[in-house]
This record gives sequence, C-alpha cells and structure tokens, in this order.
Amino acid sequence: MEERRRIEEELKRSEERYRSIIETDPECVLILAPDGKLLEMNPAGLAMIEADSFEQVAGRPVYPLIAPQHRDAFRELVERVCSGDTGVLEFEMIGLKGTLRWLEIHAVPLRDGGERITGLLAVTRDITDRKRTEKELSQEKAFTDAVINSLPGIFYVYEEGQRLIKWNRTLETRTGYSPDELLNKHALDWFAEEERERIATEINNVMGKGESTVEANLVLKDGARVPYVLTGTRLRSEGRNYLIGIGIETTKLRQVEEELRKAEQEWSNTFDSISDFVSVHDREFRIVKANKALVDFLGIALEELIGRRCYEVFHGTDRPLLNCPYIESMRLKKTVTAEVEYTKLGIPLLVTSSPLFNGDGDLIGDVHFAKDVSGIKAAEEQIRRKSEELSVLNQITRRSQEFLRIDEFIETALEAVSSFLGPDITMFYLFENDKLHLKGHRPEEEVSVVEEKELGVCLCGIAAMEKEPVYSTDIHRDARCTLGECKRAGVSSFAAISLRRGDELLGLIGLAWKEKRSFDEGEKGFFETLGAGLSLALHNSKLYEEVRQHAGALEIKVEERTEELQKIINLMAGREVRMEELKEVIRQLREQIETAGFTPVADDPLREG
Repeated sequence: MEERRRIEEELKRSEERYRSIIETDPECVLILAPDGKLLEMNPAGLAMIEADSFEQVAGRPVYPLIAPQHRDAFRELVERVCSGDTGVLEFEMIGLKGTLRWLEIHAVPLRDGGERITGLLAVTRDITDRKRTEKELSQEKAFTDAVINSLPGIFYVYEEGQRLIKWNRTLETRTGYSPDELLNKHALDWFAEEERERIATEINNVMGKGESTVEANLVLKDGARVPYVLTGTRLRSEGRNYLIGIGIETTKLRQVEEELRKAEQEWSNTFDSISDFVSVHDREFRIVKANKALVDFLGIALEELIGRRCYEVFHGTDRPLLNCPYIESMRLKKTVTAEVEYTKLGIPLLVTSSPLFNGDGDLIGDVHFAKDVSGIKAAEEQIRRKSEELSVLNQITRRSQEFLRIDEFIETALEAVSSFLGPDITMFYLFENDKLHLKGHRPEEEVSVVEEKELGVCLCGIAAMEKEPVYSTDIHRDARCTLGECKRAGVSSFAAISLRRGDELLGLIGLAWKEKRSFDEGEKGFFETLGAGLSLALHNSKLYEEVRQHAGALEIKVEERTEELQKIINLMAGREVRMEELKEVIRQLREQIETAGFTPVADDPLREG
C-alpha cells in the first residue's frame, strides 16, 4: 500500500512538472479529439485564440476558428494525423475577438497506453510576422519588376557569353520579338553587319573597364533601324560578370534623362529604406556611402560621415579592431559575418562584410551591413535565465518532496531555498489557529523573527490574508511593512509567497535580501511557480501527518475494545451464557474494527462452518 502511494505521488509530481512546462511554454500546445474538439490548451494558446479561459472553449470544435478557405485542409490534417501520420500546416485563424493570424501547426498522433490513437497533440506558433515579411518580399520583387518594366527605354542583362538573360517588356513591344525569341539572343544580333565590330569593342570595354555608352542603330524584327543611346555597366555577382544596361531612343533623350534621374532617386530611396545600417567602404576603411538608417543612428550628417574611417566612427579608435570583419573579408576575399560591440554605445552589432572587386578582380572595398542584435541578445539571456530558473525550481521541489513529515519537509525546504536562491533571510510559517506560526528560519542565529503574525499585518500577513504573493522593492519606504523585524536586520527587499491549496491557506515562505531587487514579471512568475510546488509538497506532508495521527487513534481504540472483550470473556468463565449473545458481541466488535478501516487478522472462532 505504501509502494502504491509512493508511485501515485511520483506520477502526480511528474504530471505537475509536465503541466508546469506546458503552462509556461510561449507557443500554443493543444490536444484535439479525432472529431476536432478541443481537449486541452495552454495559456499561450488561449491568448492566441483570444479566449479568456479554457472553459470558454473546452470541448468545442476548433473548426469555426479556422478561416473558411483553410478549413478543409485543417480537417484533412486532423484525419491524417489521427490515422497515424504526422503533419504540418500553415493556415489563417480568426480569434474569438476577431483578430486574424497566420499559424503553423505541427501535429503528431496522441496514443493511450497501447497503440490506440485517441487524438492529436500539436504545437502551434504564430507566423503572422513571417507571412507579412514574405508578402513584403513578394511585393518588393513585384515593385522591382514594375520599376524595370516602367523604364522609358529598353532594359537588358547579358551574361558573359553575351547572351540575353533578362529584359523588360518594352524590349518585347518595341522590337517585336517574343520572349522565346529574345532568350539567349546574342548581343551583336541587334546590329547591322557594319556596326558589329564597333559594338563588340564597346562590350569589351564594359567587361574590362566597368561601363560604356554607345550610339547605334538597333535593328528591329521587321528590319527597321531605330537610333538608340545604349548604356552598359558591368555587374559582378557570385563570381560572374554581367552586362546590365538600358537603351533610349535619341529622339526622346531629354525625357529619358529625367526618367533616369527619377529612377536613380527611387534607388536611393530604396537604399535608404533599408532598416539595417548599410555603408560602403574603400580599401583604406573610408566610408564612401551610407544609408539613412546609419546616418540617423550615428547622429552625424552624411557630408561629415563620408571620408571618415569606419573604426573611428564606430569604435572611437585610431586603428581597426583585431576581430574586424572587413580585415577578415579582405584576407579571405569572401563575405564574413561576425558579432562586434559598438564601443560608443555598448550595442552588439551583427556585421557582414562583403568584398567589392573591380573588373580586374582587385579588391576595392566592401559593403558593410550592420544589424542591432541587442534585442536578440536580450531574448537569449531571458531564455538562459528561464532555463536556470526551471533547473532551480526542479531541484528545490525535488528536495522538498523527499520527506513526508512536516518538520522534515520544512527543514529541507528552508535549506533548499536558502541554498539555491541565496536570500539573506528565509522564513517558513504554518497557518494554524487563524495565525501564521514561525516554524523555522535561515540563518538560525543572529536573526530576530516574530514567532506569530496576524493576518493582514505586515507584508507576510497581507500575503496570507490575500492568498497572493506580495513583493516590496524597498521595505523602508513601504507603508505595508509595519513590524520592523526585517528593517532592523538590514533588509531592503522582501518577497512573501503564500502557500495554499485552492482557497485553503497552508502557510507562507518569506524571502529577504539586503540588496534591492526589482522583482520583474519574470522573477515574480518564478516565485509563484516555486510557491505552487512548495504548496503541493506541504499539502502532501499535512495529509501524511493526518493519516499518522488517525492511525494512532485507531490503534488505541482497538486496544480498548480488546480489553473490553477480555473482560467479557472473564465474566463468562464458569457461567452458562447463550452462544447468540457472545456472537453478537463479537460481531459488533468486528464491525467497529472494519469501520475504522482495518481488516481482522484472525477468523471468527464462533462462525458456524
């Protein structure tokens, strides 16, 4: 029976740990029945669907929350997973309060102790931002294509073999060629025989010198010759050279020049719209170009920034840092990414240095991308802190549950909390006879602690009365701190964590620090979880003590009834007593023993065979 109780308690603790992890998971964790009804969902999921409580959605089908255009796909996913498969689906969801979100669900079958599938277990994350980014990227591509197609002249891109690989619609409409006819069309095929040698020379100039401009007659599909000013610029990408250019009819040159000016402004606007810090440096680390985001971040006028060395601007030094990504990219002649501290403001930047080469393959500078990753670093630190807190909670709870006697539990809890959390003073109170009674504190010496506290008096009494944690960053300025024991001990900050089971107050643990603490939301959540774990262990200890006391009382009662029976037997000696009377006495005694929860260990000697 003790083994069974131990196993049940272990299972209960395991379930509590599992539920604690699920309840604090920032992503939605849910369980669906095969018919799509919601069986379980953690707080993150309830917030995602805009439910005020789980009761509001418990047992209800989730399909009404799915956007109509995705419901069939979601039903198919549920059916497939409940048939033993796994599945991933992106879909739109409409919250109970009308908010539209994009979600990504990863679902696996949920089985019972055997192989029978009872539903599906899924983790769902909000991908609304990612979808928005994808849409923005798609719109940006569409914008780029629109810009190219809106150019007033023809636009073309040739690969090194002088084969056409990209163009705008104007080239199709103006020349009369179809896309299939244009693809891979040789650059010289546009010109009459007498002009090809001159054009070939200009193409070589583009690939060698980087750019060129030429006037020539373009031969259209119908044989007509149209005068054009043709530009060519070499573009190097992924180790290959390309010729990119536009052609403008000379009769509309002025109009085209204005359009080019607008196109250049649009490119400048695009460059300045990049939220990361972008700059272009020469080989001497001088800044030759910077976008608006970088100028605003540095608080320096663009005219003053151009020509200054990057290490002077970013780090306030007279030479590059030893771990400078630009130095490494120059050495390797490839893109290098590294995290660099922005010395002046203490901000971590994720820097990417991409080398720039001239037509001869010589390094001439780099494109410098810098992204502020302080938010990411803060998130990583929060994750690390949460991991440490979970580890501490696990160790404190595990050690506190090793003992069932209340006095042993209190001693263990005090030692564990003092050891792992490091408060200057730790106090443990039990709630008895409508008061808080001190049962132990750490350190045991040199601390004067009030033995009894009334509900509603001082921080501990307030926490006990409200059955909620109470925090004070500075008890010397906190009017709620009235007893003065902690102030005399030099304490600055205090946390009173009530221990309760439902609405039943069990006790309280007080934590005091001489240094000030801020008690942010993350720390408060940690202490509340700690209180829940200690409450469960304390409740178990109290139940154990009640069982022990009840068992002792029953033993005394059995002894008393045994003495009464012996007296009856002694009185019966030498007398003739009716057997029915003796049977009735024994029957009543057996009923009393069985009612007390015990089973007689001997057979009834008067029972008829």
